[in-house]
Amino acid sequence: MECRLSNSYKQNPEMFKQTARLWSHVYAGAPSSSPEYTRKIDKLCGIGFDKNAVIVALSSKSWDVETATELLLSN
Repeated sequence: MECRLSNSYKQNPEMFKQTARLWSHVYAGAPSSSPEYTRKIDKLCGIGFDKNAVIVALSSKSWDVETATELLLSN
């Protein structure tokens, strides 16, 4: 996991920061995070996926809704 996080930070530091902010908001009650990321979460939760699974899928798929959906459907 550490290696994956390090690679995410190196490849796209802004996405890494936005993801960290979102996780802080969802799991630790920090102030609201990226509206774009929140919309993506709401979209996938709206079709019946579990919120935690959605956050993990989106985070692991660079916040791409299509590939995150494929991952969610494959599990």
